[in-house]
Amino acid sequence: MSIISSYVLPHLQVLIPEIGQGKEEKMILTLDSYKDVANRIAAEEPETLLIITSHADAYEDYFHICKGEGANVTFSDYGVEGINIPMVYDTELVNEIAKVCGEVGIDAGTDGDENEQVDHGTGVPLYYIDPAMKTPYKVVRISMSGLSLLTHYSYGKCIKDAINNLGRKVTVICSGDLSHRLKADGPLGYIKDASVFDTAFTAAMESANFIGLFGFEDELTINAVECVLKCATIMAGTLDGKFVKGELLSYEDTFGVGCAAFAYTIDEPDSTEVIDGRQFDKLLIETIKERLDNDDNSTNEYVRLAKKAAEHYTFTGEMLSLDNYPYELPAHMRTKRAGVFVTFKIGKMTRACMGTLSATQENIAQEIIAATTDACHIDPRFIPVDIEELDALSYQVDILGDFEPIKALSAINVDKHGLCITHGPKTGIVLPGIDGVKDAQDQLKIAKKNSGIEDGEDYNMYRFNVKRYV
Repeated sequence: MSIISSYVLPHLQVLIPEIGQGKEEKMILTLDSYKDVANRIAAEEPETLLIITSHADAYEDYFHICKGEGANVTFSDYGVEGINIPMVYDTELVNEIAKVCGEVGIDAGTDGDENEQVDHGTGVPLYYIDPAMKTPYKVVRISMSGLSLLTHYSYGKCIKDAINNLGRKVTVICSGDLSHRLKADGPLGYIKDASVFDTAFTAAMESANFIGLFGFEDELTINAVECVLKCATIMAGTLDGKFVKGELLSYEDTFGVGCAAFAYTIDEPDSTEVIDGRQFDKLLIETIKERLDNDDNSTNEYVRLAKKAAEHYTFTGEMLSLDNYPYELPAHMRTKRAGVFVTFKIGKMTRACMGTLSATQENIAQEIIAATTDACHIDPRFIPVDIEELDALSYQVDILGDFEPIKALSAINVDKHGLCITHGPKTGIVLPGIDGVKDAQDQLKIAKKNSGIEDGEDYNMYRFNVKRYV
């Protein structure tokens, strides 16, 4: 067997009558959907419910799977007594998911810490589903992460493969609410972006055209304050390559929070046939590659090399070779040597920046490739760059001049000079022309913070010129 059905369900706490105290009756469409879904799942008789929840413990660069033999849904943290829904975890499936993820380089498992209380993203669906079940079932609870949507989709594919490997009969439940800013008297007030998000998300989910999940700007999702997109993307990954019929069961925003319920019927769930048009990660990657290739001729040689190096590494995991670089380079980029910093930005925000103070490679071109590759995956301040981000990145290449010792900050022109300070092995560097840096004193503060040099410690100061290419 395999995944037999999937559902998206809201988890607003007021849906629990013991919490809502009658307010839940104002969401009659959602309550009816829950009862309908509970009866459908009971009739399907899954062996395991895999619940993707946006409120279980989550980590920036790791997919946590709830551990142990099981847990209990109680809602005691909401002051409610008398509810106790025991869950028995499908530990074999938990281990298989972690194993499959490890084989493809996705960090997932049960190593994270957990709260004692089961989250309401798990509790609300089970409150309605558990009483309807006529046969025993087990549960797997997984959470989202800070990684990209494309990685969440890949995680869903790993879950699908793990389920197939074990021959489990599984129903997947995505637990999440849409925007929390739909009404002025709602929990977070009103903003126009909220309804924009809910409309677009609902359209993508109802049509089961999951490519639409990748089209949201970060600003929109942040403004909308939603907790469903990443969970839905994992669910979409579990349905990768399958023909799926989507059904919008209900949508309500009674309390200023978008509550939508969807059901998905899978055509021939046990078939091994893969439908190309339903592999949305591949469709996304093809679209991104086409946009990136069309943009190659709009930049100077320094930036274009950094761009191609970033794209090559992100798509392949390997450093770009100059032998395979498709464009002609000026002679000085192949003969001269210098320190180089490469900065990635999304809008005005720095996404990553790596480089060297002096030459470490054979030439400037190799230096750009090395710095770019490092920025893609080892800048300690950021998670690695993902394919999904590539067409949003802009690039800045700084070629460093010689370092001159200086005695006073008055020798620094912040628009022209970079600043480097050293104290033993501690080194801090600040490039010129940084937004918000008004004077050399600001540069010094940043350099100290970057280096770990404390106030009161002696340090040497150097200035350097930079040739900047954007």
